[in-house]
Amino acid sequence: MKIRNLFLLPALCCTLAFTLGACNEETQDREKMKALRKAADEAGLILSVDATSVIGVKDKNISSYVIPDGITSIERRTFSGKTAITSVTIPESVTSIGDGAFAGCSSLSITIPESVTGIGKEAFDEIKTVSFSPVFETLPDGTLINKKHNALVSAPENIFGAGYMIPESVKHIGGYAFSSCFSLTSITIPESIVSIGKGAFFGCTSLTSITIPKGVTSIGDGAFAGVKSVRVSTGNSVFSMDSSGVLINKEEKKLLYGPISLSTYTIPKSITSIGQCAFSVCSKLTSITIPNSVTSIGDGAFAGCTSLTRITIPQNITSIGSGTFLACKKLPGITIPEGVTSIGSNAFAGCSSLRSVTIPEGVTSIGSNAFAGCSSLRSVTIPDSVTSVGDLPFLTCYALMSITVPNHFTDEEVKAWFFDFPYDCQIIRK
Repeated sequence: MKIRNLFLLPALCCTLAFTLGACNEETQDREKMKALRKAADEAGLILSVDATSVIGVKDKNISSYVIPDGITSIERRTFSGKTAITSVTIPESVTSIGDGAFAGCSSLSITIPESVTGIGKEAFDEIKTVSFSPVFETLPDGTLINKKHNALVSAPENIFGAGYMIPESVKHIGGYAFSSCFSLTSITIPESIVSIGKGAFFGCTSLTSITIPKGVTSIGDGAFAGVKSVRVSTGNSVFSMDSSGVLINKEEKKLLYGPISLSTYTIPKSITSIGQCAFSVCSKLTSITIPNSVTSIGDGAFAGCTSLTRITIPQNITSIGSGTFLACKKLPGITIPEGVTSIGSNAFAGCSSLRSVTIPEGVTSIGSNAFAGCSSLRSVTIPDSVTSVGDLPFLTCYALMSITVPNHFTDEEVKAWFFDFPYDCQIIRK
């Protein structure tokens, strides 16, 4: 079965400038994130850095999954190719499902709740059965829309050129609704739109420009990743563009999008978070300055920045998310701040020029494929604080001459991190 048009968040820091009420709200957010992470861990699921999205599974042989209530999205290819899965329970809190999320799950039967308003390309390709809530209907042109006709869930298959018109009745563009529409060259968003979901136009690389209407009050992370440029209509009170064409949520002090033409950029000191995929595929970006006001960097924020040679991670960052620096192939070195406790899956994968990396004491987990493909990496030291290491974190790191590890990891465990252990590499004990 193939359905068309049905990829990597903020942790706030309480300061003296906040009111007591704001501090209490932040404490509640942290407790909620902690509870979601615990529930996901028990369910065998891997979450995004902000604990809002499911991004992977811990064991591909598990047959049944229950996604915790409170999760809002299932990222692209999360369950893809897991043929052992027969059941996935999706809670009403989920609003978007990414490209190929369940593709190839040939034994899976799944029901999509009515809370889902955005579904990516080939999300259910080749699965056993998929059932939709009766609140959805398909228009004659193939658009999947809700019964009220105010939420566009998925654009038609094989959309291309400039011929597609969003119905004037639509107020909400769902997550991943137009994702990977590579041939779409232009689109007009009607003034009726008030929200644009996560990854809505992700990967629309032929889309030269898109204008956000003045009535839009909500835009999800990665909504325009890969789009050449974005504009904001005059009169929009929530979003603004700076002189470099960078999109900012003024209310949340969050950076959402950087144009692919950027070569250098200094993030304003007013920004506290960088959204998922904010600078992804900005292939001309060579350097970026991030102020210490930034406390959160989203998954995939700099993925595909193939010309990036200089970046400093702020001291207030506590987690390096999934795919944050994926394929930054010219990055020669990186210093991870002392406050970081986790390095996500694929965090530095494909950084083929990376010769040195400092992993500080305090990091407790290193995700799957975290440094895979770092073919210039010569040595690495794993601190004593690390207790959890995912699959193949150093896959194809053939230049590695030494790896210093804590005594609680055996030689066999260390060698398993590589798949094919480098011939000249030494395992050094502290």
